[in-house]
Amino acid sequence: MADLNAIMGKKNNFKIIKKVVKKFPQIDFWVDYGIKTFLDFKKFENMPFKTIIGSETLKNTMELKKMYKLKKKEIILSLDFKNDLFLGPSNLIKNKKLWPKKNIFMMIDSIGRKKRPELLKLKKFGLHSKKDYYLAGGISNNKDINFLKKNGFKGVILSTALHERNIIYKDL
Repeated sequence: MADLNAIMGKKNNFKIIKKVVKKFPQIDFWVDYGIKTFLDFKKFENMPFKTIIGSETLKNTMELKKMYKLKKKEIILSLDFKNDLFLGPSNLIKNKKLWPKKNIFMMIDSIGRKKRPELLKLKKFGLHSKKDYYLAGGISNNKDINFLKKNGFKGVILSTALHERNIIYKDL
């Protein structure tokens, strides 16, 4: 889940998210609520979900390192891109040692477009088999999911394809 209001610095939806997570304890929720600093992270450290840290909102990598000291295994890093540009601290995209086990390539301008991003652009970052990579943005059907799986991605993050019922679960 992404609390778009919180990410944009507006009124948040924490109460709603907390209710959903509590109602479905069997689901492993990942939540992005626009964390900028370690203090933001600390406010929600005991929530029953894994936290997504988006590079576009992260103040700097020193803040990320502080979060890792507290709960690195519970953090998922979203490496956010728009117009083929990385959004976030430049040393974060250059230093893969700062990436945790699970990483999302968030292709913001591909969201809802139903056009899978070009893998060559992502492969230049050197997708290591020791880490799990997920793609968000542009996935439109099972063919895309299977293609990404064959190319080393652990999974995808979907919205439009689900809403439009373009995913056939039995074929995955």
